Amino acid sequence: MTTSTFLHVKDVSKAFSATPVVDGVEFSMEAGEMFVLLGPSGCGKTTTLRMIGGFETPSAGEIWLEGKQLSGQTLHVAPDKRDIGFVFQDYALFPHLTVAQNVSFGLRGMSADARSNKVDEVLTLVGLAGFGERWPEQLSGGEQQRVALARSLAVSPKMLLLDEPFSNLDKKRREQMCFEVRALLKSQNIAAMLVTHNQEEAMMLGDRIGIMNEGQLLQVGTPQELYTKPETAFVAQFLGRTNLLEGDAEGDVVSCSLGRHPLSAPFHGEVMLSVRPESLTLSKDTNTGVEGVIRFVEYRGHFSFAHVELGALILYVRVDNALSWAEGERVGVSVDGQLQRVRSV
Repeated sequence: MTTSTFLHVKDVSKAFSATPVVDGVEFSMEAGEMFVLLGPSGCGKTTTLRMIGGFETPSAGEIWLEGKQLSGQTLHVAPDKRDIGFVFQDYALFPHLTVAQNVSFGLRGMSADARSNKVDEVLTLVGLAGFGERWPEQLSGGEQQRVALARSLAVSPKMLLLDEPFSNLDKKRREQMCFEVRALLKSQNIAAMLVTHNQEEAMMLGDRIGIMNEGQLLQVGTPQELYTKPETAFVAQFLGRTNLLEGDAEGDVVSCSLGRHPLSAPFHGEVMLSVRPESLTLSKDTNTGVEGVIRFVEYRGHFSFAHVELGALILYVRVDNALSWAEGERVGVSVDGQLQRVRSV
């Protein structure tokens, strides 16, 4: 942990009835950073978030915020003493309170005028000016999410935790809220951690992403780093579509079903390779690269995925719809750039 570290989660584990849910997770955040924990359902990401918020006690490890220890072997700071805001998946709004009353719920030790001004300030900040007297049932899902966000921001937290906050929204509204929430938190320089199973959401929101599976944090990096340089097959497959191939490496060159190509890092022996669909190119000339047969064309609007049979393999190749590709057509498949080695586990 460096002096500039804002949040440090140090070798944290959690077990329920002897069943490990989080296993030795460790990472740090900087002030003002948007950090996303991404993984499938049941991987331990929400439990990790709840331990940071103080709603769960770690079985082992430590959690530090701005140099102050929040959790440890003999220490557990209560959630309301951590200066951390929490936006729940179901928003957790009180149905019997108005929007203004929901937002002001956590405000203590303030005069009525100061409390009212604060409510107006955060409602305006989240784009809900004039909504104070409405009831939760009168709001759309997106508006309810903004109220939950405003309630968390009203108490001026040091950081914000968001548990699958957009999962109840349709795709269009979810994308819009991702952009709005990121812009809002960045404008206020508020550090935030969000958990999601949605890869697109993670890529849109995160300055950095941590990918979890079966309780373990597999890799942390920027969206671009994780997409272009995955360390494991799981990370490569979970963060977008990829082709996994076996190869034989000789230093910085690898031989595989696509031919002989440069390797991302020197290695010797059998390897597993991750090749993104956009790293492959199709040609009408079967003498270009290796020859394959198109078995299916998956139309995606401004591009398509061609499913190309190459011996016993089916490769995904991203193709431009400016050219016409037909099922059964024989094509040449070539590689652009280096091939990325990944671990199988």
